[in-house]
Parts: sequence; structure tokens; C-alpha cells
Amino acid sequence: RVDDLQKSFGGLAATDHATFAVERGTITGLIGPNGAGKSTLFNLISGFYEPDGGTVEVNGTDVTGMEPYQVADHGLVRTFQTPRKLEGMTVREAMLVGPRKQPGESFLTLFASPGTVADSESANLAEAERILADFEIDHLAAQPATDISGGQMKLVELARAML
Repeated sequence: RVDDLQKSFGGLAATDHATFAVERGTITGLIGPNGAGKSTLFNLISGFYEPDGGTVEVNGTDVTGMEPYQVADHGLVRTFQTPRKLEGMTVREAMLVGPRKQPGESFLTLFASPGTVADSESANLAEAERILADFEIDHLAAQPATDISGGQMKLVELARAML
């Protein structure tokens, strides 16, 4: 839910009192000409920009002004208009960049509890494989992430966000 969301850059109002709600499980479109503020609105909702006014709620929690990772913790993830190519990685490896709070990211845990790290990596790999299958792109898992089409790259990015 977005209520009275506002953002200006200098004297230009990029988002001017936007108010709407998106129902869970629905597909909602946002259309408008270049410069209408669509990207600004997404950046506000997902925590990449701080609003000048208004609120953003995700699953009943006010996430206004939270960092993007905190907004994601409340159930809202986003992708960007142009997918990033992850050089030197397969699609499967690119998927495994997605999960947050992986035990292997901690130097201490990596050496003090390697079994925990291995278990987490196995679980993440299994979940990545499941999501790739759900998106019907599991056949691309071993492909270099830079060798797939733009549409496939967008699907990988969406799948990674789900992971």
C-alpha cells in the first residue's frame, strides 16, 4: 500500500501524492511516458530512495524509509529495468548470489562451523534448482550467464529475487 507518496528533485515533483494498493497475488501494471516518475516510484517503494512525504506498507508493516534489504525482509523484492550480466558465472551460480544471510559470508562461521556452511549451501542450491524449474529455465542452469538472451536474463533475475 502506497499512501500520499511524494518525492521531488529540486523543483521537479517526480512523485506527486501517489496513492494506491496492490493486492497480493495479482499482476499490476504501471504505465506512463518517459519522465513520468515510474522508476522513482519503484525506487521509493523498494527503499532505494527516501520519500519526501507519504508512507509505504508491505504486508501491513510500515517500511517507509527502510533500507532495501529491510524492505525485502518484509516480503517485497524488486528487479531492475536492465538486468546485470554476471560475468564468469553460470546461471546456477548467478542464482546463488541471491540468498541473504548465508553462513559462509561470515569469516568466523566459515572456519568454525564448516558443516553449517555446507548445509546452507546445499539448501540454497536445492531451492535455486526448484525455482529455476518453476520458471521453466532449469535447462539453462549450466549455461554461462552472459550467453543467454535478454528475456532469459530477466527471468533469471526474477528467479534470483524469489530465492
